[in-house]
Amino acid sequence: MEGEGAGSGPQAPAPWRPAGAGAFATLLLLAMAILLALTHFWTGPEMARGLVRAGAEAAIVGGLADWFAVVALFRRPLGLPIPHTAVIARSKDRIATGLGQFVERHFLDPALVAGRIAAAGLTAQAARWLARPVNAGAIAGRLARVLPPLLAAVDDREVQALLVRALKGPFAAIDPAPLVGRALALMTAGPGNPLVGRLVAALRALLAEHREQVVGAVEERSRWWIPRRVDRSIAHAILAGMDELLAELAQPASPRRAAAEQALSRLIADLEQDAAYGERLRRLALDLLNDSAVQAYLGRLWGFLRQSLLGQGATPGGPARRQPARRILADALVALATALAADAALCRRSDRALGHAARRLAEPWRQQIGTFIADVVRGWEAADMAARIESAVGRDLHYIRINGTLVGAGIGCLLYLVQHFAG
Repeated sequence: MEGEGAGSGPQAPAPWRPAGAGAFATLLLLAMAILLALTHFWTGPEMARGLVRAGAEAAIVGGLADWFAVVALFRRPLGLPIPHTAVIARSKDRIATGLGQFVERHFLDPALVAGRIAAAGLTAQAARWLARPVNAGAIAGRLARVLPPLLAAVDDREVQALLVRALKGPFAAIDPAPLVGRALALMTAGPGNPLVGRLVAALRALLAEHREQVVGAVEERSRWWIPRRVDRSIAHAILAGMDELLAELAQPASPRRAAAEQALSRLIADLEQDAAYGERLRRLALDLLNDSAVQAYLGRLWGFLRQSLLGQGATPGGPARRQPARRILADALVALATALAADAALCRRSDRALGHAARRLAEPWRQQIGTFIADVVRGWEAADMAARIESAVGRDLHYIRINGTLVGAGIGCLLYLVQHFAG
């Protein structure tokens, strides 16, 4: 019974062999039998002899009764066809059904599964694990080894077509306008409408960086008979007007800034409420994705990503040159995991999402899992099932015998004393 692993596969039922606690239980029972035999040769006081005899008799009865009860759970004691023995083997199908239902109802309850997963903090644990450079490096190393041969077998044109189909699908299936509206609403939320401020700052920086290009473009498109100095003056005047407009828009309290923010608010409301905007955005997105130039750009983007991350392996000394890509992947994983671990709110939202996903997974599958467990247990041989349970319970079965012997001895002595003093 002891020494057999609970998960070691089907085992033939072993005979009752004392080992460890079992040996002690058997020796204790033999000691009581020897003590009972010795009372026949007792020459001491009658009360002491009677007390020892009563205790030994009751101990033998208690030990044998518990031995019978324990053995009867798993097999027929001494092989005798005694009714109501080998209980587990005879009740195999009922136990299998009950076990499957128990797992289904108490372990795979969707609310319980979702709550446990949501409360486990899996996102934060995974983020903290991945934030360790050694773990991120290991993941990046495996990616660097696995991805190159996979990507080498991929046709770039097929990937380009896949990207186009993947981008077309969402626009064809959903209304993009409310999503764009909500995204704009999130970006404009907060004091001072940060989206407008950032757009204005970006435009001013772009204008300052390309000032000479604008002047050159005006000169090139001007009539030949207009003096170059006039062209430059016109160009600088246009740039000065644009810079003045942007400077005014950069002031949170300016009338133009207020008008721009009101126009943006109206646009957000129209995007969220007007179905015509959604249709326009959908047509615009699909037209762009159907454009050959956009598709060619997606192909070039894929080629750039492939070459920058994984293409080094195709050249001589590939493994050495793949090291930078591996470090880039590892650093990116560490940065992402560190940011995620520091954002408690995002971790909670992610855990709730995992809990909801587990609940959706558990709901349709809980009955099938319970039935699967019941069918597996039902398919075991009755003797194998009894042997598995007996092996799993182990030493505790022998302690039942020990307790029965000791409790029997105590009760026998107590009853003798009561009878002696009552008589």
